Amino acid sequence: MAVYRQIQISFWQDAFVIDLTPEEKYFYIYLMTNSKTSQCGIYELPLRVIEMETGYNRETVEKLLERFEGYGKILYSKATKEIVLLNWIKHNSIKSVKVMACVDKELKGVKNTEFIQIFKQLCIDYGYPIDSLSVDYGEEKEKEKEKEYINNYVEEPDESSTHSPGKSSLDQNSTEKDSKGNKNNKGNVKIKYDENSMYYKAAVYLRERILEFNPKCRVPNDTVKDLQKWANDMRIIFERDNRSREEVYEIIKYAFEENDFWNAVVQSPTGLRKNWDKIIGQRIAEEKKGNKTEPKKPVGGKNNRFHNFKQRTDKYSAEELEKKVRNRGRNPC
Repeated sequence: MAVYRQIQISFWQDAFVIDLTPEEKYFYIYLMTNSKTSQCGIYELPLRVIEMETGYNRETVEKLLERFEGYGKILYSKATKEIVLLNWIKHNSIKSVKVMACVDKELKGVKNTEFIQIFKQLCIDYGYPIDSLSVDYGEEKEKEKEKEYINNYVEEPDESSTHSPGKSSLDQNSTEKDSKGNKNNKGNVKIKYDENSMYYKAAVYLRERILEFNPKCRVPNDTVKDLQKWANDMRIIFERDNRSREEVYEIIKYAFEENDFWNAVVQSPTGLRKNWDKIIGQRIAEEKKGNKTEPKKPVGGKNNRFHNFKQRTDKYSAEELEKKVRNRGRNPC
C-alpha cells in the first residue's frame, strides 16, 4: 500500500516559509515528507538517515535541526533519535476513526514520553478527542517519581512521640495504613524550604503562571508542604545548572507571556529544566528575526540604479551619484 504525505499549496505563501532560505525550505519539506514520517507527527529519524536522504553532512543536519527547534517548529531527542513536528496535527486532521486507530498504534511505539505529553496537550489545544487513545501518557513514570520523592523527603514517624495520653489508639500512631495494609507516610513531608526560600518563591511563581494559562492544570496545592518537591526541583535549576534568579524569572515570563507554544509545554519545574535550552534558542532566534531591518529607501522614495548600492561613505546620496553619472556621460572630459 502506497503512503502519501500532502502539502497544502498555501505552504509557499506562509509568512514563516517566505522568510526561510532555500536550504531551510528544502529541509522543512523533507521533515514533512521523508520515509520515516507518521500520522501523529512523531517518528524516529536517526541523523544518519537524514544525511543519507538529504545529502547533507552531519554538521549541517545538526545545525538545521537546532535552527528549526529555535523556530518552534520541531523538537528532536538525541537520546531516542525521535522528532516531533509541532504543527503537524494542526494541518493534518486526526478526527476520523481510522486515523485515530493509526495514531493510537503509532504512539505506543514512541519512546520519548515527553513527546507523548506534548502530543496530548496539542490534541487538547486543537480540540481532538483523546479519550479513545489507549496509550500511556507517562502516568506510570510519574508514579515512580512520586515514590522516589516520598523515599527521599518523607520522615519515618518518631516511635517515641507517637503516644499521647487521652487520645485513641488511632491518634497515637501518626503512620496511617492504606487499604492494602501498607504504611502511608505522605503526611510527614520534611519542610526543607520555607516561605522565605528563594527556591520556594520560584516554585510559587511558576505555579501561578501555569494556573493563569490553564486553571485546570494539575499542580501541587499552594502550601509549603505540598510545594517541597517543586522547590527542590527549582534548587537544581539554580545550583546544578548555575542559573541566576533573573534568568529563571525572565525565562518563565517569556514562556508564559511572549510565546504561544511553551506555555502549554512547561507544566512543572522539571519541564522547565528539560526545555530550558530550547526555550532560550527560540527566544534568541525571535530576537534576531525581529532585529532585521528593511533596506533604506532613497531620498524622495524613488528607486534608481544606486538604490541598493552600499555606500562606503556618506559623501554622496543615491540621487547625487545618479546625477554625476549623467553629467559624466554628457561631459566625457
